[in-house]
Amino acid sequence: MESSEFSCFGHQWVLRLYPGGHDASPEEYVAIDLVNKSNTSIKISYGFSVRDLDGKEVVYKGSYTKEFGVGGEACAWCTPN
Repeated sequence: MESSEFSCFGHQWVLRLYPGGHDASPEEYVAIDLVNKSNTSIKISYGFSVRDLDGKEVVYKGSYTKEFGVGGEACAWCTPN
C-alpha cells in the first residue's frame, strides 16, 4: 500500500506499507518505507509508532537520523519488520 504524496519540510514524500513484512518476516509483521520523492536531498531525524485499535502504542521506534538522497535506494528508509 502506498500513501498519496504529502509535503513535509519542503519535500514531497510517500509512505509505503507492506502487510506481512518482507519475504522472511514472521507472521503479523509489517514493513515500512519512507521515500523522498523530491529532486533535492534532505537530512532529517525522525521516529514512528504503531498503535492498536484502542490507540495503545504497541511499537515505538525513534531517534533515526538519515540523509535522504535523490532517486534509487538513497532516497528511502525501510524497516523490514
